[in-house]
This record gives sequence, structure tokens and C-alpha cells, in this order.
Amino acid sequence: MQQRKKNFHDIIGHFTMQPIRVDDLSEKVDFYLSCRGLPKMDITSNTDPFCVVFVKDPHSQTYVEMGRTDVIMDTQNPDWTCQFVIDYRFEEVQNLRVECYDEDAHGVRDLHRHEFIGRSDFTMSFRDNLMIIWHTSICNSFV
Repeated sequence: MQQRKKNFHDIIGHFTMQPIRVDDLSEKVDFYLSCRGLPKMDITSNTDPFCVVFVKDPHSQTYVEMGRTDVIMDTQNPDWTCQFVIDYRFEEVQNLRVECYDEDAHGVRDLHRHEFIGRSDFTMSFRDNLMIIWHTSICNSFV
């Protein structure tokens, strides 16, 4: 039976936002992450996934780490309970990046020591009193 190739849009499946008004120029937005159908990255065990959230700095144009989820052992369908909160600034486009990894070196923060699963970029903007999120994805090659 032929398996279809998955893209990272299939992987990062749950990205909910709850706006909390801070002032007239910004509001706090919180979100949680979950994935569905992650590939099995190891031969002898299931995937041990975690995600890293980055925010693009508007001045340097580089992505800065905002936080990480915990590692959930032996699952291809993780639901993280970690809440992320970002200050959304009106009249500005803000970029988020979520990268997903399979933990290979327990407790090691260096991402090069873990197996990259995929990445999803989100662009947030506000128009006509609605938050708009554009989404693009890049994934590691897997079937």
C-alpha cells in the first residue's frame, strides 16, 4: 500500500489563539500546540517530539527563540499543555516560526543534537477587526 507524503501543514494541526486586550495598540495572544501524524523518526522507538517557537525580530530580521514545549515520549500525536503568550502589536506584521524536533539527546538544548521533523511559519496581521494568520510550511523529507 502506497503512503502519501505528508506536509508540515498536516503535522502542526492545532494552533488556536485567544486575544486578551492590553491597550489600544496591542493585545496578548495565547496559543497551544499539537501535532497529528508525525513520522516515526527512530528505528527502535516511536517519536519523542517537542516544538520550539520563534518570533522574528523586526529590527534584526532574525528569529529569536520564544520558548519550547516539553518532550512527550513515544507519540506521533502530541498535545502539549504549554501555553505561549505573545504581545500582538496592531498595525504591524509579526512573524512566528514553529519548529518540531524528535529528541535524540535527553536534556540537551542544542537543536543540532536533535532530529528535525519540520517547520511552519506564521504571519500575523490585523484587518477589519479580524486577526489574519498566513501559514507556510517546510518539512523534512519523509514518506
